[in-house]
Amino acid sequence: MEKDRITKTPELRRGECEDDAYVCSDMEIISRELAEEGEIKGAYLQDYMSFRQIYRFVARGLERSKDSAYILLLTLDDQENGSPVLPEDKEELMELLYQVIKSELRSGDAFTQYSSSQYLLMVLSTSGENAVKIGERIRQGFNKVVSYQFELKLNIDSYPMHKVNH
Repeated sequence: MEKDRITKTPELRRGECEDDAYVCSDMEIISRELAEEGEIKGAYLQDYMSFRQIYRFVARGLERSKDSAYILLLTLDDQENGSPVLPEDKEELMELLYQVIKSELRSGDAFTQYSSSQYLLMVLSTSGENAVKIGERIRQGFNKVVSYQFELKLNIDSYPMHKVNH
């Protein structure tokens, strides 16, 4: 079954070894094709489905290692005074939160927008205590860039990563 899934993959490798009759065995070429281009800055933003695949891959690796990783859920909530955040303001605020997350997380960490008011973060090689500190650092950075007219609540939940069997 697994082999069928692999052979039905619509996007095959494309690059310097494109000729299907030619088998590429030059690891330098393969490595160059796989590598990111340009300077890498900040955390790795992914769409949700890609984030989910990365989560599963990392969780499998955690089974074999002594390393730990955490997911954090950041939720932009109503204002402290109970007033809801207007949709047009929420979009701008989520963009500001995106910028803070991108700058505060390490390049080896990943994140995705989970809903219209939430980001989901995956922080690797960290403890539960440090995951909380990361969340607080993001909250502080966010509060610095948000206009004084908002007294926002940014809820942060953290949870250790592990493989979930269903």
